[in-house]
Amino acid sequence: MGSPITLLYFSLAFILPLLFYRKKPALDPRLFIVLTLSIYTLLPAFWIYLVHDQSLFFYIYPNRMQEALWCTVLFMAVFILSSNIALKLKIYRPRINLNSNIILISAILFILSLYAKYQIFKMGMFFIEDTNSGLDEADIPALIAFLDNIYLQGLIFLAIYHSRKSEEEAAQGLTKAPLLGTCAARTLYLWSYLGTVLLINAAQGRRMGVLFPIILMVLLRYSRKELSRKNIVTVGASLLGIFLLITAVRLAQAFMRLTGDTINANNLTSMFSMLNSEMLASIGDGVVGRVGNPLIILTHAIEYFQTVSASTLPNTFFLAFQGLVPRVLWPGKPSLVVGNEVGHALGLIPASNMVTKINPGWIGEGYLNLGVLGVALAAIILAVVASLAYKAIDYKYDTGLVIFVQYFLLIFSGVQMEISFSLNNFIKSTIFSIFIVFIVSKMPEWSLMSKNRSGRLKPAAKELTD
Repeated sequence: MGSPITLLYFSLAFILPLLFYRKKPALDPRLFIVLTLSIYTLLPAFWIYLVHDQSLFFYIYPNRMQEALWCTVLFMAVFILSSNIALKLKIYRPRINLNSNIILISAILFILSLYAKYQIFKMGMFFIEDTNSGLDEADIPALIAFLDNIYLQGLIFLAIYHSRKSEEEAAQGLTKAPLLGTCAARTLYLWSYLGTVLLINAAQGRRMGVLFPIILMVLLRYSRKELSRKNIVTVGASLLGIFLLITAVRLAQAFMRLTGDTINANNLTSMFSMLNSEMLASIGDGVVGRVGNPLIILTHAIEYFQTVSASTLPNTFFLAFQGLVPRVLWPGKPSLVVGNEVGHALGLIPASNMVTKINPGWIGEGYLNLGVLGVALAAIILAVVASLAYKAIDYKYDTGLVIFVQYFLLIFSGVQMEISFSLNNFIKSTIFSIFIVFIVSKMPEWSLMSKNRSGRLKPAAKELTD
């Protein structure tokens, strides 16, 4: 696995770009990739080297660990160098704003999402741990699966609109908004929407489902330059606490499912009363097994690539470009999700398991394709896409904030996923979101608070000048 001095050099590789680009915005792609990889690789590496290198929650190839660390450094270095070039390119910045119709649209999306979740609940697939009950996500109808989390899209639009309107109203000394009567009422609606989303996702045991809405609100405050470095540290610590809490809920759900008990307050109290240093270490292993998955799977990818003469995995670089073709035009288009195939190839899941998916992460997937060359190629492709997205952001407009949120998700969430899935999800989500903003901006505004004598809704007061 290498001596602890290797860990020191690995840490230095993260510190140097942070110092060199310290005057850049925190979400500049050259800094953001370093901060993201520090979460998914650097911190888990410390745990693996200093606490446990094997556990029930993860298994690494010790003889491949040192190479995995240097592949991570290579990816990060190539990503930064490629970003330096891509950031010099010119790109069109869409400048369109939402109007108050988005409040009603977000409510419709919320209702549709609740309907989908009710249908999934009746199928016995509501909780995360329910996926281990023999049912497959493929059993969920396509429309229901599409609507399942569409309320998150409504939350994005609503939060972006509210953020801009609140800033405009504060700048002009206005206290009343044309829709829902006052800015305070709009704020209450947003926080009620947000709170309900958080409760539902927490009950389901969805960690990113809980973290993302909070991250979204933080991102919007960041875009308005309302966060200091101290605030960011506080928020980061809070998010870590939430992640651990939801992880505990997931463990409780799995524990109760194994014992056949139902989840209730007494059972949870009993389970947590048995916590000791060994169990806490196991929880730490569980967190590292989840967060450090990109680094852990990278050791498996290196072992597989170095020892298997003929790979059974498809070239996912080609898959990423194939995915850009709409399925309507290509009904037989291959699936972008290769996690199940990766799990089989690496020997992490049995051949009979056709449900479980193992995310290889960007670096691991690059290595599985072309070895070290694949790692560099993955860094170049993703750096160019991320940098062009960053260049397209204009914080003064809602389209800019939409791109900003999708850009954040591309790197922070995507780095642990498949390359093809990350790129296609980013491109299609961004295009879809900008299209919705454009459509809403062209719709005439109507007030929900008052009607004329004929009983019809009357046009709301004119929007504030952008």
